Amino acid sequence: MVRIPIGTLLISLCMLAGSGCLQERSILYSVAGEPWPESFGNHRAVLDIQSDAEAVRIDIPWRRHDPDPQKRMLLLVSADTGDTIPNIQRIRVDGEKCELLAGPVKAGSYYFYYLPFEVQEGYGFYNKDYLPAEPAPDPLWLEKAAQEDFPAASLLRFEARTELDNFYPMEVIPFESEMQDFLEVHPDTFLYFTEDRSDPVRMWDKIPHKWILDPKLNHFSGSALRNEYFVFQVALYTSKAALDDLQLSFTSL
Repeated sequence: MVRIPIGTLLISLCMLAGSGCLQERSILYSVAGEPWPESFGNHRAVLDIQSDAEAVRIDIPWRRHDPDPQKRMLLLVSADTGDTIPNIQRIRVDGEKCELLAGPVKAGSYYFYYLPFEVQEGYGFYNKDYLPAEPAPDPLWLEKAAQEDFPAASLLRFEARTELDNFYPMEVIPFESEMQDFLEVHPDTFLYFTEDRSDPVRMWDKIPHKWILDPKLNHFSGSALRNEYFVFQVALYTSKAALDDLQLSFTSL
């Protein structure tokens, strides 16, 4: 007997079959043309700021799966000069969103790094950590910024440093409100999601936002070449109760 807590169980299935279509990449998620310095971390948002301002408002729906994002350092760097913006005032920082004020800024493009870490050279394993949260902003800047209207930065896209670092699409989480709405439409205690081999399941406690937008429940289709081993995935999500027993059976195609 197998007991599975509330969450996701992945079963990878292999049969003589073929290759499915690659998942189309969203325009908001991409990989940088050239890797940036590793110490900035492996993930960033690219922003556009239209005008000079003492403070700019940044609102990023980053949908992060990593624990304790509020403990990580945030860096806002000018793409034109490489200068780091000195003041960041956090408003909301959690797994779903990042809302803050930053400044002073000049008009232009900016890189917003949110997982910088200490680079460790010459080891076969990593035993450091992400950098802690940035210092509190200058009180004089806060006072001055409060006297002005805050322009809003525009989110252009998310970038991963390399393809290997990319969170999209299988580590991009849904908002809690989206998940609740989805479960109201699909109230079954156990939900069976299917997924092509091109996007390996990575999360065990959440389902990816991709499955909210396009849920492939209880069915799978793909095309195969003759004598090709075709792998696909079945993820069992238990939304209301633990699973005390799981049995798997096969029939012919």
